[in-house]
Amino acid sequence: MLPHCLISLAASLLLATCCFGQLTVDLRSAVQLSGIEGAEKIGDAVFVASDSEVVKTPVILITAETEAANVTFEVSDQDRIPVAFDQLTASTILISKPGKSWVRIVAIDFDKNLYATKLLPVELGPSPTPPDPSPDPPDPPLPPDGPFDALAVRVAAIAAQMSASERDELSKLLADVIDKMERYEFRTLSQARDFVEAGWTNTVPANQLLELLAEDSKDRLLSWDQAIAYYRELLKGLQ
Repeated sequence: MLPHCLISLAASLLLATCCFGQLTVDLRSAVQLSGIEGAEKIGDAVFVASDSEVVKTPVILITAETEAANVTFEVSDQDRIPVAFDQLTASTILISKPGKSWVRIVAIDFDKNLYATKLLPVELGPSPTPPDPSPDPPDPPLPPDGPFDALAVRVAAIAAQMSASERDELSKLLADVIDKMERYEFRTLSQARDFVEAGWTNTVPANQLLELLAEDSKDRLLSWDQAIAYYRELLKGLQ
């Protein structure tokens, strides 16, 4: 039976035959571009189609530098749940999940008796929030010399006293009467007028607007098309 000291020496020699080769890791933050399929390079410039939707995604590139022939990667989050990654080459991976992850790298080569492992924390900030789409430009101001003695401007002054829901209700009523007149569901102007009066709201500003229209239209002789245009100006002032 070998003495204890010889057993220890033999074990030390056995361990020495497996060299813990050097493993260095390169971490780089980068931006991954997608949506550039069919890109064309001319000189130092890269071109894509005008309708391409190029998306930029922040990523981390991790490259293991070692003489070992075999390199494996494992990525997990703080709860030890595996995190998906892209294997770009045998020694490089890409992580695109925002937040903190832990990357375990194992480099091993039995022929060269190399073995090394590293556990590294990496953190990727959240993906940039795309800018809000540009708001719709404001409607141009109503012309002060618009049709029917600037009817839309005069209507808008009273409509400003109404609630949004009341303006919407009256706007729908006027849109309906215009539609029915254009499709000749009404045969006379009095039918159109009766339809509007029946659906008119009963509030102070609505009654003021009705008085304005009664006063304005009493001396007007309107054709069918002119009446439709009149209702359109009224609708414009409500919006």
